[in-house]
Order: sequence, then C-alpha cells, then structure tokens
Amino acid sequence: MSAMRPFESLLDALAAAGRECPPDRRLLFLEDRSVEEVPYAAAWSHSLARAAALRAAGVEPGEPVLLLVPTSSDFLYAFFGLLMAGAVPSALAPPAGYGAAIDFADRTAAIARYLGARRVITTADYRDVVASVLPEAQILLVEPWRGLAAPSGFVAARPKADDLALLQCTSGSTGAPKGVMLSHGNLLANVHGIGRSLDATSADVPVCWLPLYHDMGLIGCLLFAVYHGMKGVFLSPFRFLRRPASWLAAISEHRGTISPAPNFAYRYAVARVKESELAGLDLSSWRAPLCGSEPVDRRTIEAFERRFAPCRLPAPCVAPCYGLAESALAVTFHPLGTPLVSDRISREALAGRGEVVHVRGDEEALEVVDCGAPMPGARVRIVDDEGREVPEGRLGHVEVSGPSVMRGYWQLEEETRATLREGWLVTGDLGYLGAGRLRIAGRRKDLVILRGRKFPPTDFEWAASEVPGVRSGNVVAFGLFDEVQGTEALHIVCELDSGDPEDVARRVREKVAERTGILPAAVEMVPRNTVPKTTSGKLQRGRMRDLYLAKRGAR
Repeated sequence: MSAMRPFESLLDALAAAGRECPPDRRLLFLEDRSVEEVPYAAAWSHSLARAAALRAAGVEPGEPVLLLVPTSSDFLYAFFGLLMAGAVPSALAPPAGYGAAIDFADRTAAIARYLGARRVITTADYRDVVASVLPEAQILLVEPWRGLAAPSGFVAARPKADDLALLQCTSGSTGAPKGVMLSHGNLLANVHGIGRSLDATSADVPVCWLPLYHDMGLIGCLLFAVYHGMKGVFLSPFRFLRRPASWLAAISEHRGTISPAPNFAYRYAVARVKESELAGLDLSSWRAPLCGSEPVDRRTIEAFERRFAPCRLPAPCVAPCYGLAESALAVTFHPLGTPLVSDRISREALAGRGEVVHVRGDEEALEVVDCGAPMPGARVRIVDDEGREVPEGRLGHVEVSGPSVMRGYWQLEEETRATLREGWLVTGDLGYLGAGRLRIAGRRKDLVILRGRKFPPTDFEWAASEVPGVRSGNVVAFGLFDEVQGTEALHIVCELDSGDPEDVARRVREKVAERTGILPAAVEMVPRNTVPKTTSGKLQRGRMRDLYLAKRGAR
C-alpha cells in the first residue's frame, strides 16, 4: 500500500472496485432484522441510474445539492449519482436525533440559503418536514429511483482531480457552519494516507456506525472502503445509540478490522453494554479501533480496553488520531498496537505562561494524550501568535499542510484567507509536538480564561463527569464575566443522570476544585438531552453558553 492508485476521481475508484473486487468484497448495510449486500459493480450501475434521473430532473453540473438520507444503499447511490451527474453533494443530518438538541429547521434552512441549494434528495419519511423547512426547494425522493436502470448510452461525468467533489459543512461546534470545499484529489489523498498509516490492504474490513453525513463516516469509512476495494459494514447511528453492543456484534460477526469512533462512544459502550451481551463476542480481529473527532481521555480508553479484554480485544489497542474537516479528515495517527502515550503537564505553567512543563506524581496535573505523527503527505507545525514556528515542547497554534487541505470555504473569501496562509491551514487548535508527534491541548475559541490564565474546558468537564449522578459526556464548562469581582468566573452545566440536583451540584464543585484548583462560581444541573451537540456528537459549548445566558436573563 505504498503508491497512490492512479485515480483522477472518486468515480474512478468506484469503477475499479466494480472491476477488480471478488464477490465477497461488497458493502453491507445492516438493518434491524436484515442485511442489504451491495456488490461494487451494482453500486456503479445503480448510481449511474440515479445520475440519469438527476439529470432528467434538471440537476446541473457544479450545482450543490443537499443530501438528506439515512445510512443505507440509497445514500450510497445518491452520493455517487450526484458525482456522476457532475453535481456537488452536501450531506446533512436527518431531522431526528444524534444531537437531540440540534435545531434541524434553522440549521437546514441556513445551510440551504448559504450554499444556494435548490434541490434536496431525501426519503418519503422526511418529505413533509423538508418541505416545511425548504418550501421552495425541489424535493427528489429516493424511493421512485429504486429498480431504475440508466438509459442506453447515458455516460457519467468525468471529473478531474481538482474538481469539487464535496461540500462538507463544518459541525458548528464553535460557530456558524461553513462549507468546506473538498476536491476529488483532496479526498483521494486522504483515504490513501489513512491506508498508509494503518498498513491497510483490501482484506481489511471497516465497520462503521458513524453517520454518513459526517466526515468520519463518509470519508473515513465509506470512501475509504471504496478506494481500497474493501468489504465495508455499515449500521445506523441510531442503532448504536439504542444498543451500543450492536457495534461490537457487527465487528465480531463480520471480522471487522478497522472501526473509528469519538471518545464518547468508547465511554458509552463501557457504560451501556450489558454483561449478558458480552457472550459470544470475539473482537480479536479489531486491529485498529481509532479514536478521534474530539479530545481523547486516557481513562476512557483504558476502561474500554479493560472492559472488553475478555472478548479477546487486542491490547494495547485503541489508537488516538487527529483531524479536521478542512483537511478532508485525518492528519495524524498514533501507531497501532502500541501503548497509549500521554503527558502530565503543569496546569499552572500552561494556564499562566502557556508553557509545557512536565511533572511527576501530581494528581492535579493536566493529562494530554499523544495523537501520533502526521500521515504520509501531511505536515504539522506549531506557531506562536505572530505565525513563527516554535520548537518542540512549546505550546502554540496547530497548522497543517498537504494534499488533503481544502480549496477553501464556499463563497467565504475572507474566512478562507484567514484560514489558508501560504500553504498552511490554520486549524484553530492549540497543541505542541514531542518527538514529531502531536499533542492537542484544546481549541483556542473554547479556552476558559480565568484571571488571565487559560484553561481547556475539557479539564473541568472530565472532572465533573466523574461525579456519580452526572451524565458522563454531557457536561459543558465556560467562563462568564463576573461584574462584582470584575473578572471571568467558571460556570458548569451538567446533565443530571440520577440523585438530588443540589447534592450532585455540590459534589461537582468539590470535585472540580480538587482536580483543577479552580472553584466553579456556579454549577447548574439540567435534564437529559439539554446540552446541545453537533451532528457528530461534539459538545456545542458556544451554544450552551448562549442558552445559559438567555435562561439567566429570563429569571
């Protein structure tokens, strides 16, 4: 898996998979009681039929089209059908769940206006809600396309490497969504680099419950499988959330080798998989459990490896990684099969001087997990506030370069200029390098600034999540200006899982103070599904802060 395959576009990759893959190499979509198997040759022919239908419906080359279809073969055919029609897909979250507090109507309408999208591909189940949100849009349903064949002589578009392939709208965890413009070349370079980092072959089996409207599911699993001609296994994110054991069962049954997930999913599996569901699970094939998309908590990973060791989960196993939508997806990977590495650094030095000072035997130290080295083709550097590169071991701004870096943001020239500087992508993350490997200390916009000292919010959030009665992973920390004291003060919002709210809040204050040395000014307990998250499960700290302020103002 050394040389990049000679593809100009994602369509070339799909065509090659259709020609070269043996019958057992196909894409599987798991339903509750059934499995739909899609050979790669069938994926091409069905997608071509969709392309013909799209052209007949008036879809034009270069046109952005919203794709609002759950994980299924319908999504696969619609996505590649849009590429074959010369259009540009932008996949969105369906109106139900996976970030229950997401305001589907507002977000979808805003994205449609921003992209200038006039058409939406969706299912009959979502037709009415889409029509209510986008009354002027042309709604194209997938159901009438099933069983169609492409007209004789219909020819798919032949995009080039530099042509736009995907408008990936950012999650909106720190601001308004932006349309990341990714070319065919960007996407091909990324899935190739992932394969190099994982020593992947066509015999590998990715298993994915992540939604296909999210880059980790779409690029890191679906397009990754297509590029390498792998058997790929896909299940709905709602199925995972209802029963996280279904993820592990799919890996066991289909001998999955690669499966990525955010940190919260590993924590969720530890908490929610029942002992009775462990019987018969064989996870020995799972050589690459990847952990990314959000900060990685060492304790979560270690708990996961302990819990599922009886199921023959290899150890050490879970590998942190780092990436972002603006670089297609992946940037760095922790070496597979090696122990987790983390630094214990002084909170005081980091918060007060921005310095990385390693400490030993300090329970109040901040722990930062090693996210690995850049994948082939990618480069990472750390710069100071003036854009000057700093040496290893110094905290600064993380910047990335390489063939996966986006063309820019759709119709946002100023934001593009601020983010792409002389070939380098300004990520907005803070971190440092050690032996050429990246450590992430948090996002610049999320930092909690208290008396001139800067703290990553995850430090407070993870401490609060350890308190019994707090719904783990559903905690948001932020700073608010205290007019009485004339400075910022720490505020924490926690979803209540059980117990007396006042008692749990008191224990959260004590735990955070004990762990970090900072006493929260206020801890508010809220009901389940109150803390807003993005469509990929990331905390929306800015939005939670706004909701918190609005509630206080209404009192």
